[in-house]
Amino acid sequence: MKYGILLNNTFNIGDDLQSVASSHFLPSIDYYPFKEQLSSFRSENHEKVKVIMNSWYMWRPDHMPASDDIDPLLISMCFARQCRDKLLTKETKSWLIKYGPVGCRDNDTKDWLISNDVPAYFSGCLTLTLNENKNLRQNNDWGGYILCVDVSEDVVNAIKKRTDRPVFTLSKWIFSNFYAIDKIEISKIYLYMFHQAAAVVTGNMHTSLPSLAINTPVCLLSSENNVSANRGNQFNANNRFDGLLDFFHHFDTDEFLSDPTVYDFNNPPQNPMTHLNCRNDLISRCKSFTGFYDESPTLSDSFNPSFELLKMLQFSKWTSETDYKGLVSIPNKRKILSTAIKRFMGKDKHDLIHY
Repeated sequence: MKYGILLNNTFNIGDDLQSVASSHFLPSIDYYPFKEQLSSFRSENHEKVKVIMNSWYMWRPDHMPASDDIDPLLISMCFARQCRDKLLTKETKSWLIKYGPVGCRDNDTKDWLISNDVPAYFSGCLTLTLNENKNLRQNNDWGGYILCVDVSEDVVNAIKKRTDRPVFTLSKWIFSNFYAIDKIEISKIYLYMFHQAAAVVTGNMHTSLPSLAINTPVCLLSSENNVSANRGNQFNANNRFDGLLDFFHHFDTDEFLSDPTVYDFNNPPQNPMTHLNCRNDLISRCKSFTGFYDESPTLSDSFNPSFELLKMLQFSKWTSETDYKGLVSIPNKRKILSTAIKRFMGKDKHDLIHY
């Protein structure tokens, strides 16, 4: 049997954390199907490839259903409202029924499928199965920072007034043109930063859920005021958190800004841990599908962000000032590298990237 994980060609690093989560259940990775090209995927000699189909679907609904070369596990799926009418063709509906019931990341997707006579259930998100590395915290002798991911400047300034901890900002949006397969490794660097944080503040799904999975305290904010690069509302947009909100300490942004006592950043409260049943069920279903589960931490003790960046930049492939072999498309590559090394090597360890 052969196995594959989905590749994503988006700016959202959260999509790549989805692939990291599925990799825990694969004894090998033999193929990398592109999520937006599933209908045209072809394996060698049309051999069957087991693929865990957890993700958001999709910018190109005409590329569903997946090809017959894929043996799918339909779990942790979310169908975009703006694509649903085009996506649920007669052919795709038959495919979902054939391989269902469909595990849905949110109740809104589940209810829509059931209303269209497709068997479905709420599964939650597969990033809940990411595994903590406690040693990464134990080696964090300086106490940890507060990490704000795609929140407004008002929120950041309010937090700085409420804690003695360092407060740093980060964005899930990666605008450099890295290879899709390299973005999976970049997403692990994000996971490393989530490990190092004393608490994470965000309205993003794929910041909050991975942080929850590795037991980093999460302060989840509605994001009416937390807009990064005009990307829009993330918190309850299209009911994406329907079924997931009770996993978090969550607050309306206006409430958070007006009441400094809602969350203690000097002693961040532990997460409610109400996600554990969902996590365990996800692990059981995926393990049954592939017959494999790697229980080890998602990041090893030796994980080194600067080394991972150097591997991805692959200096040997740069043959001239303008020939980067498609690795990085923006001109200030040297500045990116030097800044990344400076930040990840520890000299300016807490000066995290702010887009």
